[in-house]
Amino acid sequence: MTGSREAELRELLAPVARAAGLIVEDVKIAPAGKKSLLRVTVDLPDGPGSVDSDTLTDVSREISALMDDNDPIKGAYTLEVSTAGITRPLTTPRHFRRTQGHEIEFIHHDKKLVGRVVDASDADASVTIDVGGETQTIPLDELRKARVRISM
Repeated sequence: MTGSREAELRELLAPVARAAGLIVEDVKIAPAGKKSLLRVTVDLPDGPGSVDSDTLTDVSREISALMDDNDPIKGAYTLEVSTAGITRPLTTPRHFRRTQGHEIEFIHHDKKLVGRVVDASDADASVTIDVGGETQTIPLDELRKARVRISM
């Protein structure tokens, strides 16, 4: 299925996610044997926090019911509704705001660094990170492989 089909599904599912206080982060359709796999990724709209399991369960049921009522995908498919999880790549200002206060690992000018997210700006597509007590504002297009640092 094409990206335009995925965009149509994202538009169809957005009101259900919004009613639950979420956004549709991504929609992917992939072959899975004789069926298709419809993977819907939801998230909080902005700021720190996480999607609780009850909300995820509720929105999954609502999306399933909407898909059954509208039947936008012909043939058999498996629906998977999830969050992106803590290991997702951080690529947008919203992603960085969602991790505000957390340590991230990132590559800037070919140097691997660890810092704590202070803020992120949509206006200039940048992130402000505290690296070893020094606050740096870095344009997102200069970052590579930014992810939340998982400490055990």
